[in-house]
Amino acid sequence: MDVKFYNNLAELYLFQARNSLDEKIKNSLNLGIEACDAAIKINPIFGYAYFNKAKLIQYGIKSKKFSNEMQGQVDELFKKANKLNPLLQN
Repeated sequence: MDVKFYNNLAELYLFQARNSLDEKIKNSLNLGIEACDAAIKINPIFGYAYFNKAKLIQYGIKSKKFSNEMQGQVDELFKKANKLNPLLQN
């Protein structure tokens, strides 16, 4: 499978998390993060993977499924994504 497949999968999991019942949100977010990690492993300079991972974690913080302490990771992921592709803004 290629990087675009995993990136699209991550976007679908974010959409699913935003439209899920409360108890299914964290699972969708974790699956999306795993898809981003797979995309990064295949192509570590694919900015969208970092961008989508940041969005997934950010939504996890917003929905209180992840700790606020993860905000630093979100900021670093957005910076990395923007450095790789300046069109990607949070």
